[in-house]
This record gives sequence, C-alpha cells and structure tokens, in this order.
Amino acid sequence: MNIVIFSPDERSYLELKNVVKEISNRNIPYFYLYTQNNIVQNPIFGLNNFFVDTNQQFDKKNWNSNTLNCTLPFKPDILIISREAWEPEKTIIQEFKQNNCQVFDVENSTWLYSHIKTRLEILSRMRYPTNIIDVFFEHSKWSLNSKLMSGWYGYKSEIVGIPKYDSIEKIMNIPNEEIYEKYNIDKNKKTVILYGSMETNIRYELLKKYKEYFYREQKNINFFYRPHPSELVNYKNDFNNGMFSEGMRVIEKESDLPLIVKVSDENQTILCSVEYYPLIMHKSVQTLDNIDYGANKEYDIEYFKGHEYDFWSKILEVSSWEEFVEKIDLEQIKKCKKRYDNMKQITLQCEDPLELFTDYKDFNASKRIVDFLEENFK
Repeated sequence: MNIVIFSPDERSYLELKNVVKEISNRNIPYFYLYTQNNIVQNPIFGLNNFFVDTNQQFDKKNWNSNTLNCTLPFKPDILIISREAWEPEKTIIQEFKQNNCQVFDVENSTWLYSHIKTRLEILSRMRYPTNIIDVFFEHSKWSLNSKLMSGWYGYKSEIVGIPKYDSIEKIMNIPNEEIYEKYNIDKNKKTVILYGSMETNIRYELLKKYKEYFYREQKNINFFYRPHPSELVNYKNDFNNGMFSEGMRVIEKESDLPLIVKVSDENQTILCSVEYYPLIMHKSVQTLDNIDYGANKEYDIEYFKGHEYDFWSKILEVSSWEEFVEKIDLEQIKKCKKRYDNMKQITLQCEDPLELFTDYKDFNASKRIVDFLEENFK
C-alpha cells in the first residue's frame, strides 16, 4: 500500500509525525507533505512553505496531485489527515477519493463533553466531503461516546489512543536546565501556564480571571499563556496589549508547550484536550469548571440566535429558526448536560482522569494505527 500523509500546520505535524515514523519503520511506501508553520498553509497557494519526507524514488510511475500542487512518487492508496473539517483538507479529500483512495482521519481533539455546538459540529462533519472519509481514529471510548451523543456515526471509528504523545519520553529526558535556559525562565520563581479557548464566551471569562491573577502575582510568578491556535488568528491584536505586553508570555508554537509544561508548577485550564500534557507529566492541574466560565451558554438555545444562527444555518443549509432547532434536538441536549454534570464528579473523584482522554497508557497509538491499516487495507 502507498500512503500519503498531509499536515498543513505545526499542530497537525505534531499529531501525525509519530504515525509517519511508524510507517517508515515498517518500510511501507509513503510520501509526507508537511509544514511546521503555526498558521495553516495551503500548498496550492504556497508550496514553498512545505517540506517533503518520503522513502520512495521518483520515476516514470509518478502521480500528479492537483490539490497538493506537487508530484507524488506513486499512485496513492491511502490518505491520512488530521483536520478533516477544514480547507485545504476538504478539497484534498475529494481529489483522493475520486482516485479510489481510502481516507483516514486522526482525531485532533478529545471530545470530553457534548452540547449544542458539538451537535452542530457533528452535523457539519456528516456532510460532503467529510462524510466520505473511511475511518476516524479516536482517542478513547469516552471521547467517542461524546461524539455519538451528538449524533456521530457508530460504525466509522477505531479507538487507538493519541499518537501525538507517543514520543513523550524524549521530552521527559530533556534536562530542566536546558529548558530554563532556552526560554529564559527564572527557576527561582513559580512557573504557571494559563490555557485559552477558541470559544468567544469562554475566552472572555477566562481572560478576566487570568488578568486578575497576573496583576496580583506577576512579580512572583513566571506566567505563560497558551492560546488555542485559532486565537492567534482571530484575536492576534490582543497579544500586543495589556498583560501580554507587560510580562505574560505567549506560547505560540505548539512544539514549545510540552517543554514548558515539563518545568511548570501549575496549569490552569477548563476541561479540554490540552490538559493531557500536564496530566501525563504528573504536573499540578487546576481544572476550571467550564460552566462557570461561559459554557452554560452552549446548552442554551437562545444563545444561538443571531450570529451563531447566521453562521451555522448557512453550513447546514437550513432556512428557518424552527428547522435549526429541530436539527439540534433539545431533548438530546438535556441528556448531554446530565452527562457533563456526571463527568464533573468523575473528574473530581477518579483516581486516574487520564481514562477520559485515552483507553491506553502505553504510548503506542501510532503502532495501533499502522496495525489497523495493514490488517484492513484491501
């Protein structure tokens, strides 16, 4: 089988690089087009921003890809991606499926709870071309069940763990002194990482809390802010003002995060995927209740009038508020809210909260993915 892997930004690169390594270790023919830019790149408009990794030679059997804007050393059988709901992947999916390729998506987030917006996300991902992806590699049973409660397919998923963390041992072996020096961190002070959100309502409430904490303790603490990648695009001007210009350092590159987590003393975040890094490193984590920071609006249908309706109605092609509400299924949302309330208790009482994030603790997700491909590809 001939495998093509595509990563249009650093986040996707970190999610897929261990899978590529495992494919290479097994001498399976592959072609990997990737960039480590923290902003999504499209090869059609900037192929010079990408790099190529392959174990194949180019010869007369080359194959031209219009959406990747380059020549491949073989006709592909499999495409692996990790951002199925966005461009340029959506266009790439179409080209490869039209050429009889199987498409596999490595889930880039742990779905920890369900609400109206996750329902809308799922509905959008069940539309063309995302709905022609063959298999989705999921992190955990809990995460998959969160998607199922929002209406996800029950037959397209395979639980494998999180391949992004397969190489965590290398990071753990880096001496702390190297990290202090690299990032100019005062090791005599406490180091705190505050995590952002892409959701406007939650982000606003989080920043209010973080500002108060920062201005109260900035002389005593090394403060870092880890934004959601979309914040760097949608709120880029915010990072030139206020606390961000007065000592709150921004972790812009995804690859920097695990290193700074390694020397951190405290991590504050709402319950979300990024919490996994400090958890597996046995760091102090203060999990903030999502509801207290604006997530309650994600269960309130009235919040989705106006801008949210205008945005999602176009994606879902609905023409009225009544049709929009019917698609959401408010009775199911009540069940989602009850599950979230139960999850808060699980998080507080569970001896090992990692169980919410992954069913495996062996850091072999990449091996399970490639095993699946070898066993199931026809």
